[in-house]
Amino acid sequence: LAYLLFSSALRHISGATGVTLALAEPVTAFALAIAVVGERPSAMAFAGLGGVLAGLLIVVAAELRGPRS
Repeated sequence: LAYLLFSSALRHISGATGVTLALAEPVTAFALAIAVVGERPSAMAFAGLGGVLAGLLIVVAAELRGPRS
């Protein structure tokens, strides 16, 4: 059901917003794994999280600048 709703919502949002939402999901899973399950991520996991967050910031910054002419 979640994927059906997500795919139908993608028809009504911009591509950058869709990418932002897609990148936010693993960040949420990472935080929940630490908070709920008590996992202890490795340094590589934190590096991966940093890469995802950097990509997310780039997409958000580009979206805030608006379309280029």
